[in-house]
Amino acid sequence: NYESGTKQMSNELTGVHLYEHEQ
Repeated sequence: NYESGTKQMSNELTGVHLYEHEQ
């Protein structure tokens, strides 16, 4: 669970970074 949770959080951070880059 810890590993999947960390991966999900990492994906969310990447999504935010890509979203901000698109703006």
